[in-house]
This record gives sequence, C-alpha cells and structure tokens, in this order.
Amino acid sequence: MKHHTQKNEVDFQNVSLKGIHENGYTLYCVAKDLYLGTKHLSVSDLSDTDLIRPQMFAMICNAMAVRRFGLKAIQLAERRENL
Repeated sequence: MKHHTQKNEVDFQNVSLKGIHENGYTLYCVAKDLYLGTKHLSVSDLSDTDLIRPQMFAMICNAMAVRRFGLKAIQLAERRENL
C-alpha cells in the first residue's frame, strides 16, 4: 500500500491483490471502507473471531479511532503507555 499512497491520498484502483494473504485482504478491505466509505466488512464480520483475530481487531479499532479523531487518538494512547 505504501507505494500507492501519495500526498495524503490512497490509489486503491492500482493496488495489486495478487498473492495477498487472507489477513492482508481483510486489512485492505478495512482500509478501503474507512477511506472511501465502502461497506466490504460488516459488524458480524468484525465479531467473527475465525475471520478477525483479536490482535487484528485491535488494529482495526485503532484505525477507526484515527479515522474519527485523527492521529491525536493514538498519540494520547502512546502517552498513557509511557507513564
């Protein structure tokens, strides 16, 4: 994805998903949903522990917090961890 991100924009159309792992595809869909407002994953998908492991769920929750509140959402969490 880093090769398809420029000037705060993500070019999802030119991302090659060939050979991507299941977890990578899930994260791709989450990123696309958060960035473009698409609806690839549902709440029931997010609650399925066979599809989304707890560590990935935590990353998705952080991404949702950043989407809603900006980078200050995770910067605040990092400050709390360092106390």
